[in-house]
Amino acid sequence: MSELEVGLIARGDWVVDEVVRAVGGMFEPIALLLDQYDAMLNPRLAPDEMVRWLSRCLGIPVGSDATRGERRLLAAVPRLYRSWATSNGVRLLVSSYLDVAEDDVEIVESGAADWSAVGGSELPGSDDPFVEVRIARPLEEDELETLSSLLTSALPVGMPCRILSG
Repeated sequence: MSELEVGLIARGDWVVDEVVRAVGGMFEPIALLLDQYDAMLNPRLAPDEMVRWLSRCLGIPVGSDATRGERRLLAAVPRLYRSWATSNGVRLLVSSYLDVAEDDVEIVESGAADWSAVGGSELPGSDDPFVEVRIARPLEEDELETLSSLLTSALPVGMPCRILSG
């Protein structure tokens, strides 16, 4: 308590006592939030509601019943954002969400880049764009739906994507 609070309470004025309690009660939730600020932003420690809020803020569209996957994705966000919409980024996204090794996820895509000193040389890649994600283990139906949603947000708009598992 501050010296002012101690002095006013020592006077014995019940109105002042009530005002001090009311103001203290108003600031208590703010003080608790500030005390727990680090834990609220840590995906491994934050409550489920905070994890859902963080995932929405960071653009990770995971269903409300997939909190474990959200926590893993939030922990991988710094690495994910560096390689977002690349084959390495898609591999990291899938392996983080499903909690599998990156080696167990194979990405096949139609795009390619090459350099040639000869004009008019054949272009690499395929004419029809596609991404195919192959996962070594079988997926449950809800995992497949959530993963499809995640891949839709991670790939360029209109990019067809197939998921093969098992």
